Amino acid sequence: MSWEIFTTSGLAVMVAGSTYWMQKRFDRKESVRARHYNAYIQMMDSLAAMAIAHEFDEGEEAAVTAYSVAKMKFAVVASDTAMAKLADFDRLMVGNERAPQAEFNAALLDLMREVRRENLGVTKTSDDDLLSVTPFGKTLPERLKE
Repeated sequence: MSWEIFTTSGLAVMVAGSTYWMQKRFDRKESVRARHYNAYIQMMDSLAAMAIAHEFDEGEEAAVTAYSVAKMKFAVVASDTAMAKLADFDRLMVGNERAPQAEFNAALLDLMREVRRENLGVTKTSDDDLLSVTPFGKTLPERLKE
């Protein structure tokens, strides 16, 4: 009878330990995912701030600072693919010459699609829908005229 108690107790400890370990592993993955998500959102916020500052010709220094900080955070947590998309976009964003709008839009869409893929999985959102909610492309007065 004592071996049955010992075996049952041992199994209970193993099950409890395994459950605890799996829960901690899940919690850690969720914590990492949340940090990645927050860095990605901060990047998108800073891109919007840059576009708005440029559009209204004010607050550009603060927007550039926010963008620089967001890039560093993004670089630390982003996957290799997302980082490559950011690097491609950044070359166009901060280049000495204005990039052609189609090239700029394509790089922005590549970055947005990758961030969405990493956080949401594959989605069916169209490029037009993604681009339409950004402050890039058409100016607000141009949009209001439509």
